[in-house]
This record gives sequence, structure tokens and C-alpha cells, in this order.
Amino acid sequence: MPWWIESAWGHPPPLLVAMMGRLCQSYVSAVALAVIVLGPSIVSAALSSDRKASQAKDMGEGRPIHAVIDERIKVILDQAESDNDYTKASHAASVLFDKVLAWAPAKDTRSFVKVAYARRLLRQLRLARFSDTTAMLRYLRRNQKLARTLAFFVHPFESPAEIYRLVDRLRIERGDKLDQYANLVTAICCVHDQSLVRRVNENQVLAADPVELFDYFVRYRKKMYYGVVNMPPELLVFVVDSTATIGQMQWALQRYEGDGNIGDRFFEIKYDRNHFRYGSAKRVTIEGFNLSNILKYGGVCADQAYFAASVGKAIGVPAAYTYGRSGQLSHAWVGFFVARNKQGFWNFDVGRYNAYRGVQGITENPQTRQPIDDSTVALRAELVPSSVSDRHAAVAMTDAARRLAVLLQDDRLLSSDPFGQDVSRIMDQSRTVDSDQCLKLLEVGLRRCVGFAPGWQVIAEMAEAEQLSLDQKIRWSGLLLKFCGRKYPDFAFDVLRPLIGTIRDVDEQISTWSNAFKIFQHRSDLSASVLMAQGEAWEAAGRLKKAGECYRRVVQRYANAGPFVINALQNSERILVALGMADRVIALYRSAWGLVDKPKDAFSEFRKQSNWYQIGMIYVEKLNEAGKYRTAERAAARIDQVLGAS
Repeated sequence: MPWWIESAWGHPPPLLVAMMGRLCQSYVSAVALAVIVLGPSIVSAALSSDRKASQAKDMGEGRPIHAVIDERIKVILDQAESDNDYTKASHAASVLFDKVLAWAPAKDTRSFVKVAYARRLLRQLRLARFSDTTAMLRYLRRNQKLARTLAFFVHPFESPAEIYRLVDRLRIERGDKLDQYANLVTAICCVHDQSLVRRVNENQVLAADPVELFDYFVRYRKKMYYGVVNMPPELLVFVVDSTATIGQMQWALQRYEGDGNIGDRFFEIKYDRNHFRYGSAKRVTIEGFNLSNILKYGGVCADQAYFAASVGKAIGVPAAYTYGRSGQLSHAWVGFFVARNKQGFWNFDVGRYNAYRGVQGITENPQTRQPIDDSTVALRAELVPSSVSDRHAAVAMTDAARRLAVLLQDDRLLSSDPFGQDVSRIMDQSRTVDSDQCLKLLEVGLRRCVGFAPGWQVIAEMAEAEQLSLDQKIRWSGLLLKFCGRKYPDFAFDVLRPLIGTIRDVDEQISTWSNAFKIFQHRSDLSASVLMAQGEAWEAAGRLKKAGECYRRVVQRYANAGPFVINALQNSERILVALGMADRVIALYRSAWGLVDKPKDAFSEFRKQSNWYQIGMIYVEKLNEAGKYRTAERAAARIDQVLGAS
């Protein structure tokens, strides 16, 4: 079994070794590299504070703040049970949270975790609107592992109503087991709070009943490849989001138990070339779409990816059905989690065809049902060396930073009222509401768990809200690129875009984008995105010729790399018109059409996905608009000929 299952995720190596372990063979080299990557402030904080010493201590008369917080949280929860007023209790927890935010040092993560837990739990219960919320609260207070796992995993912007209704159903039907399987329960309830239905091309699949899923994973827990007890819910959601029937999951487990090479399952499915070339009905659709029939009759890439991902989930390997588009066709493949040499990572390469390597993949976040890129999924592997307390600290400090950012946006202050005479003096004065304090809180949280994506995303939110100075943007851009740029490029780019895009000095912005280009140049789609961002910056500054040059570079360099070339052409057209060069638009599309490859060996509906077809159709339209009807007819005939070729 992988080391992180055997250690129950509870004993990680030192943080910096965990961050740099793939590059370093010793603690000394890890520190040296970390100084380069993260800068002296984070490294100094990491080396200068012992974990236990980071908790608040007496600094005068009275008791530590975290001891008083425990008492006040107990009073709030007791009162909620007594009067069943969860609006009042939630408000009281929020007031206490703000008081901790005002007075607790950033290094006192214990206090932040305690109050963040109470604030989250009571808010979730208030919004859940049970008929008997108090019964749920009493149950959760008796089952602390489940309560804390739920409270820290439910997203602040996520409606908890259906999540907690499912928890309540499990409490009634399987209540004696839930705390033992807190991570599994949390993952199931956050994924299956709504009916999970997926469409795989022409076929639709529906997930099994959530209680049946819980029973399946508990019954076969010892057969699961990575187990289900200690795996974090951030990874477990990619196990429990199966849409195979329980019977088909049992079939897959019996056949593939212990085989974590999920990429091999993709190529185990024979490709239905008759459907791809001629559009004939797939045999698997005729006979009935399920895992055993896919294996028997084959399918196209979507069926291959669905089969591989579903098998992974059935045997306890986090797996994701992933899709993307090159310049020719849309494609689907599988990504899956791997634990090796005391590290974890996601593999999105071995379970797809070589022609589509380097194409950005999109999958579904099982918790929110929103699309996310494969790089953001891969970042979750950084949770492997972290403990539960580390992950909860990252959540709590991110909550604190986000709350401070809201106060900053609304130009509001924190309460200056101290905790009281029974609490030791913890800071000389209350925390100021400014961006430096937000970033300090985030830095502490990310130092505890660098793979916590929402912490990094707060940086993007602050940049979009114009809450960061130029120096702060440049510093955090550097940290982000050096930590995530090569390992998680799509995630890094998404966070980076508002950081760089809100730099007001256009020359400074272009320079920063150029530095980013060096990191992303191994990815055609991200390199093109950098050039597009530079073009948009030049265009916003009124320097249209420079903007046009950026867009043309995208067309010339990356015409066959992805669908983004269409946007580059449209932007180029807009620039030409603005510069009074509308007569060059037809030549623009004619030239681009000549750069892209023709589609081949595919049914006509598949060929219509290609850049060649889409640019050609725009070219025909422009010719007709210009009155060049004969040339348009010849171009249209050429398109029809390619579409009709077998």
C-alpha cells in the first residue's frame, strides 16, 4: 500500500521537503531551493517557528485565546441546541470569528481553525433549514470527525441544504458508521446532493443511490486500491462520482482489483472505426451502454475514457473523464491518481492518444459540477503529504483572508474591542484591514498546505478587486509561477491572468507576460493565451499595431494547436478594420486557411470540428460579403469535397 495510506495522512515530512521532494535529496537542498522558489519571507517563517510554538501563549495576565474560544463556542452551540435559533447562533459565531481575526496573531492557526469550524458549521446548518436541525447538531457534536470534515469541505459559496439532507438520511439509515467513514460520507454527500447524470455522446448514465454507493465502498473497503478511510475528500470525490450501476462496479472490481494502471483500461477498448469514418450506429449503444458491453463491443474515445474512469472509481482509484480539442477534433481521455515514492500525482498522459498530448484537458468538478482544467485537478495531489490539521489550517486562514478582503472592499473596520480581561494580551493593537494583512494570513495557510487551490485563488480575487499593489502582484506572480508554473500550468495561468492583467502600466504588464511566456512555452495553447493577453493589453492601451502583431503571431505559430486561433483571427479582423485596412480581411482568412491542416479519416460531422472547416466557412462568408461570388463558390465546393471524402 502507498505510504500515505499506511500513515493515515497524519505524519507528513517537513513542509519544504514536501514541496520540493521531487527535486531535493536532502533537507539542506530543499531549504536552498525553497529560498529561490518562495522567497526569504516564507522560508524564514517556516524555519523560525516550531509547530507547537506557533500556537498562542500567555503574554501577560489571563488565559490563552484558544482556551477562551473553546468556551465561547460551547456556549454558542449549547444555546443553539436550546433555542433552535440558528440565525442567532450563526451570527454569534461570525462575531467571534471577526474578533479572532482582529486580535489573534497570524501564526496562531489553532485559534483560527477552532472559530472557522464553528462559523462554517453553524452557517451550513442555518442554510440547510432542517425540520429538526437540533437533532443533526447533537449528532454532529457526538461525531466530531464527521462534523469537522463536513464543515471544512463544504464550499462557502455552495448551498448546503441538499448536502445536509443526504447526511441526515445517512444518519438515520447508517448512523453508527458515519464517523468512522467521515471522508467517504463527506465526499458522497457533496457529490450526490443532486442527481448525478452524465451524457457520453448519445448515451446517458445515472449514478446509483447514494446510500447504495456508501454501502458498496464500505463493503469492499479492503479491496479498494487506496482505501476510503484516510483518503482526503478532495480526492475521494473522484472515486464516488461513478455513474456505473452497483452491479457494473462489482463486475469491474472483480475483474480489475489491485490494478492501478487505469491508462491501460483506455486502450483495452477497441476503437469503433466504422462509426468514426461513416457515422454508423455504435454496437455498444444498440446492445446497451454499460462497462461490460463497452469492453465487449468497443466504442470511440468518449467510451474509452468513460470505461477507464469508471473502472478506476470502482476499484478505489481517483479518476476523471477528461476532454479537450486540438486544431482537428475534440477528444476524450482519462486522468487518474498515482501514489509513488511518498508522493502523489495525477497522470493525464498515458490514457490518451499521442496526437493529443499537450492539449488542455477539461473535466468536471464532482463537488460543484462546474468544468475545471486538468491542471487544477492535478494540484490536489499536493494534499498527499499534508495532515488533516494542515488542510484545516489552510481552509481557516483562507476564510480569514477572504473575510478581511471583503472588509477591505467595503471599506469597513474590524472590531477594536478586546476579548476581555480573562484573556492574555495577544497583540498590542487590533489587526488593520489592508492587503498586507490579507496576504500574510494566506501565506500562513499556504505554508501549511500549499496544494489548497482556494488559497491561491484569493490572490486572483484580490487582483480583480484592485486590492493589490504592483509590488504585491509581481511578488505573488513570481511565487505562483515558480511553484505551479511547470507542474500545474493551467491552474497557474488562471490565477496569473488577473494578477498580470490588472497591472496598469502596459509596458510593465507586457514585460511580466513575457516572463510568463518562458514558463508556458512548452504548451502551445497557453503560449497562445499569453500572446492573446498581450494583444488585449496593447489594444486597451490604443496601440493597435502592436495588438495586431500579437494576434497574427498566434495565427502563424499555433494555427493547428487548438480552437483559439479562431479568436485570434476575429481579433485581427477587428484591428484591421479599426486601422482602416478592411480590404485586407479576406487575405487574412485566406492565408490562415492555408496554414491549417485538412481533416481526414473521419465522418463529416467530426470534420466540421476542425479549424480548417471553421476558418474555411468564415472565408466563404467574407467572400460573399465582398461580392466575390465565384471565388466563394470554389472555396465552398472545396469544403464540400473534403467533407464528403471517406
